[in-house]
Amino acid sequence: MGAVAGKKIAAATLVEVLVAMVIIMVVFSLAIGIFTRVTGSGPSAGSQQANRQMRRLIALCREIPQPGDLDTVADSIRYNRVVAPYRNSRDVLLVTVTATQRGRVLGVSKALINIHEHGQ
Repeated sequence: MGAVAGKKIAAATLVEVLVAMVIIMVVFSLAIGIFTRVTGSGPSAGSQQANRQMRRLIALCREIPQPGDLDTVADSIRYNRVVAPYRNSRDVLLVTVTATQRGRVLGVSKALINIHEHGQ
């Protein structure tokens, strides 16, 4: 202990530590802002979920092709499926599925279905 008492230990002052902490906080705040903007600009989970569900609704219509409309709601997303003859054809149906949430269109999927491929 006696040998350490005579030597000065190199250390930072309180002001230097506080300045370093403020700089680190500013850098992290900027990084969080950038991260939030980047994640918000990508495709949202709701849009991805809507696209998967629209593909499922079209796949169901491929299995049992029937003209007519279907409205359904899943996880606060409204799906409107419209099945109609394509250009007045009796053999081909146009399936249009529209996904909306709170009045905003999340996506629209369309597919053509040949009725004769399904044995009808």
